Amino acid sequence: MIVGTVTGLISHTPRVHNTRSGERVLNLDVAARQRVKKDGHFVSETVYIDVTIFGARADSIGALLKKGSQIGATGEWKFRRYTGRDGTPKMAIELMASNIWPLDWTPRERAEGPPPAQPAATRPPPAFVDEDDNIPF
Repeated sequence: MIVGTVTGLISHTPRVHNTRSGERVLNLDVAARQRVKKDGHFVSETVYIDVTIFGARADSIGALLKKGSQIGATGEWKFRRYTGRDGTPKMAIELMASNIWPLDWTPRERAEGPPPAQPAATRPPPAFVDEDDNIPF
């Protein structure tokens, strides 16, 4: 078993559905960044990872997330080989998640813009008090 964590942005609308046996499942496509060395320099590449979680959490987590949400997820990595439409061998990376959490709890703020600025305090800052003499060591 290979266990790991991924953080990234949801690249497509999350899909909650039932398996044939009736179990709830949430499928997410997560775009994550990785640093790769090319021609002697490190560059950032985007990797797309399928994230799946089963059970009651599929509904509760699925209701919180949308395309563009930033998430973190932990679970067991699965690697699946397949042949692409062009005939070349490919590999799909999937995380069978045991836990998914939103990293940006403010999707509405992103749509509405930043919150209004708070007015500056009108009271002067407190005077500096040197308490080093009261430290017992």
